[in-house]
Amino acid sequence: MIYRKIKKDFTQCDASHLSRWIQRLVLINKEDVNQYNIGNGNISFKLKEEKRGFHYEYSNVLFQVLGNYEAENKFNYFQYKHNVQLPLSGFGFETKAINDGEYFAALLDYENRVWIFGFEYGLKPPPYLFESNELNTLTLSSVANEDDLPLRYIIAEERVVEDSSVKDFYNDFADIDLIELNGQFSDDFNNDFLI
Repeated sequence: MIYRKIKKDFTQCDASHLSRWIQRLVLINKEDVNQYNIGNGNISFKLKEEKRGFHYEYSNVLFQVLGNYEAENKFNYFQYKHNVQLPLSGFGFETKAINDGEYFAALLDYENRVWIFGFEYGLKPPPYLFESNELNTLTLSSVANEDDLPLRYIIAEERVVEDSSVKDFYNDFADIDLIELNGQFSDDFNNDFLI
């Protein structure tokens, strides 16, 4: 009886979990970030004027964008290694910008939530072999372990009427004028909060 109940309620292998990510990835240069705010697992940011992220979009079913994280417990404190899989096609693809850049990644899930990977320390590929075939895959990983899980991208309340986080994602995060400002705790021990 117990086995049947567990089997009935177990949904991790359900078909709805197979297509978790929209097959589009946006890399954003950390130097292009003008202002940001992090709080409660969320992030809001805007880029410098005339700056935008660089996107990779895939329609071929052979390619698969993936995002995940690994948890590591050191000294009773969890830190997270963010990983993003970037499919590339052909030997002629220039990987120098990926090797030399300091960037983080944005992915969109099928519930229209935008997730930010590697914001704190950035993402880099490990040593890799790039072959002259139709499909190459680079896994970009955190340069150092992040203190947070991947962050959910949110927009300012004033923009909710006309915009959405999905619109920013498809616009490569260009032309954002307002960000959501959450209070941050001031550690000067006088019990106030900074805005």
